[in-house]
Amino acid sequence: MIRIIRKQKSILRSIILAGILFLNHNAVYAQNVKLIPDPGFIEYSIYYLNSINLKNGSIRSRIFRFILHSDDYSKPHFVSVLTRIAYHNPDIGIHGNKTLIELETDVFELQADLALDSKDMSVNTTQLIDFKGNFIPIKFSTNDKLQQDIHSNFTGEDRSQYQLQSSVTAGKLFDGVYTFYVEVYSGSAPDDLKITDKETYSTIIESISYINIEYPGGELADTTLTEIYTTFPLFEWNPPKSCLNCDSEIRISQFIPHRHSSVEDAIDDDAVIPSSYEEWEYVGNISSFQYPIADVRPLKHNSVYVWQVRTKISTTQGEEYIFSPISSFKIGRYADSYFDHEQNHPLLDVLCQAMTEENFKAYFGPNCNLEDYIPTGNFLINGELKEESDIVFHLNRIINKKDFIANVSVKE
Repeated sequence: MIRIIRKQKSILRSIILAGILFLNHNAVYAQNVKLIPDPGFIEYSIYYLNSINLKNGSIRSRIFRFILHSDDYSKPHFVSVLTRIAYHNPDIGIHGNKTLIELETDVFELQADLALDSKDMSVNTTQLIDFKGNFIPIKFSTNDKLQQDIHSNFTGEDRSQYQLQSSVTAGKLFDGVYTFYVEVYSGSAPDDLKITDKETYSTIIESISYINIEYPGGELADTTLTEIYTTFPLFEWNPPKSCLNCDSEIRISQFIPHRHSSVEDAIDDDAVIPSSYEEWEYVGNISSFQYPIADVRPLKHNSVYVWQVRTKISTTQGEEYIFSPISSFKIGRYADSYFDHEQNHPLLDVLCQAMTEENFKAYFGPNCNLEDYIPTGNFLINGELKEESDIVFHLNRIINKKDFIANVSVKE
C-alpha cells in the first residue's frame, strides 16, 4: 500500500510537471507575436479631423505602421489587435486620459508577418494581405457605447464644447495631450489570448500659430521706426508653436516706391535673397539668418527692404507651408558718419555699429592704434578659428542687444 501511494504521487508529480512545462511552452511561443516599428508612430504638427473619424474610430492617415511578427510560424498563432487614442486637457475640464477612439479586430490567425498600418484600420476593412500573399479575413469594430460616452463628455461642459466646436470649424484636432496605443493579444487558441506586446506614443497638439517676425522690421507706413544702420543685418523670427523639426526659408527684396504699390508687390519682385533663381533661400531648422558678406548683392544705405519667412510643417494630409507677415525696414546712415562711402570693409561697418561710432573712432580713427586697419581674414573667437560670417553674426547679436561687450583690448 505504501508503494502504491508512492507510485501515485510519482505519477501525479509527473503530470503536474508536464502541465507546467506545457503552460510555459504556450506562454513562450505566444509571446513571440510582437510589434516591430516600420517606422512606428509618425510625428505630425497638425492632425486633421478628416484623417481621424471620431464617430466610428477609423483612421485615414498613416499615424503609425508596425509589422506583426513571430519568430516561429510552425505553430498556430491567433491574434487580436486593439488601437486606442486617449485625450487629456485639464484646461477645459478633461482630466485623466479620456478615450476618443477604440478600434479592435476580431481574432484572426497569423501565418506570416503582417503590416499593421493605421491607414488600413477602418470599420470598412474586410481583409489584409500578409507578407506571403495570404488573404487574412479581418473585421474592425468599435464600441458604440464608448463613442456615445465620448460625445456626452465633450458636450457636457461649455469649455470643452467651445474647444470642440472651434476645432471642428478649423478642421483640426482640438488642443491637448494625445496618447496613441497599439496592443497585441495572441495565443495558441482563439479563446485564450493574452497581451504580448504594446506600443504607446504621446504628443502635445497645439493650435499652430503664425511665424512672428522679431528683427528687423515692421510696417511699411513708417520706416523711421524700423530703421537700422547695418548692411549686414541678422534676421530673426519665432517659429510656430508645436513645430516639429520644421525647416524654414527666407526671401528678401528691395521696395522701390515708383515700381511697387505694396509689400506684396515687392516681395514677389526681383529678390536680393535668394541670389539664384530659386524662389526661397533654404535656412534649415533654425530661426535666424545672417545676411551674407559675399556672393550676394549688397544691401544699400537709404533703401527700404521687405522680407518674409515660410516654414514647412508636416500634417496628416501632407506637407504644408506657414507664412510670416511681410516685414519692412530701412537701412539708414548715421549723420556725419565716419563711413561716408560704400567701399569700406563690411566687417568694419558692423564693428562700428556694435561698438558705437564714438568708441570705434577711439581705436580706428586718425592717429589711433588701428588706423588704416584692414581685416586679414584670420579671425579668432575664444582662441578658435572662425569664418568672417561668424564674426558678423556675433557683432549683430551685440547690435541687437542679445550679447554684450565685456571689454575691449588691443594686441600689438
